[in-house]
Amino acid sequence: DRLPACSDDDPNRLAMVQLRLDMALFKRLNPEATFATFLQWHSPRDIMQEGGGRLSVRMQREGNQWEQLWRHANGDYLA
Repeated sequence: DRLPACSDDDPNRLAMVQLRLDMALFKRLNPEATFATFLQWHSPRDIMQEGGGRLSVRMQREGNQWEQLWRHANGDYLA
């Protein structure tokens, strides 16, 4: 299963694989979790407290790799 927007020779591939594993495990342990909930746990700086808990600008960008990974991460990835 290919990582979204991540080629085999991408230097960030290992980080993306680890992030996807973290997301899959988080989803398995928290079935009702949202992307924002995951960010609160994994990357709190990407939740803007002064904005009422909005996502940071980098997490709102079109084609955000983290959001793409979130959509594809599931418990099957852990098997």
